[in-house]
Amino acid sequence: MKASAVVERSYENSGDPPDFPNFNGALDDIRLYDYALSGGEIVQLPCTDPPPGDANGDCEVDFLDPAILMSNWLRCDKPAQELCGQ
Repeated sequence: MKASAVVERSYENSGDPPDFPNFNGALDDIRLYDYALSGGEIVQLPCTDPPPGDANGDCEVDFLDPAILMSNWLRCDKPAQELCGQ
């Protein structure tokens, strides 16, 4: 299971690493900015690892995803239509 988090804390460069006692995991994508991102900027960040079931690539599994799946249910994509239904 993947998780995302926004750290809303600033650290001044004191030379000591910050202490995160409740973090037990690994980081695979870290982005550093020299300013606070607005909500609009956070929404616009690219989704690099969509969750399973995300049919439209918006990084969310919501009611649109099964609707996309159902709209193509039983659709025949065979090159010759006479092969459909076999």
